[in-house]
Amino acid sequence: MKGAFSGSSARSPDRYDRESERKRLLALLHIAKSDLKWSDEYYRSLLDGCFAVSTSAALSNDQLRAIVAAIRNRGWKPKSRSGDVDEQVLALRRRIENMALQLNTGRERVRGLSKSICGTESVNWCCDTAKLKRLLAVLGNIYRTERESGTA
Repeated sequence: MKGAFSGSSARSPDRYDRESERKRLLALLHIAKSDLKWSDEYYRSLLDGCFAVSTSAALSNDQLRAIVAAIRNRGWKPKSRSGDVDEQVLALRRRIENMALQLNTGRERVRGLSKSICGTESVNWCCDTAKLKRLLAVLGNIYRTERESGTA
C-alpha cells in the first residue's frame, strides 16, 4: 500500500518550501511598509518603479527576496513581538521543518511533539533552544527508525 497517497494533489516538499518562503517574504515586506510608515501611494509607486507591478502579490519569490534584501541593506530590521529571535532558534526551526518533510506524517508528528516537548501548539512559537534541540533529536531518532524499518 506504500505510495497509495502519493497522488497529484499531494504537495511536494519543494512547493511547500516555496509557498512558505513566499508567505514569509510578503509578510516581511508588509511589516517593513508599516515599520517605515510608507503611505500606500509611496509603496505602490516603489513597486511600480522597481518591478512594474502595483501589488506585491504579482512579484516572484526572487523579486520579493531582492526587495526585502534592499530594504534590510538600508538599515531596516524587523521587530519581534517578544524581543529578537535568536539566529540559533531560527536555524533549529528550519532544521526541524526540513526533518519533518522527510518523515511519514512528519508535519502532524512535529505538531504533536511540539505540544509535548516545547509546550506550544506550533514549533514556530518555541524560542527555547534546549527544547528545540530535544525535539530535533527525537525527530532524528524517528527518522533513523523509519529508515531502518524501510518505511521512510
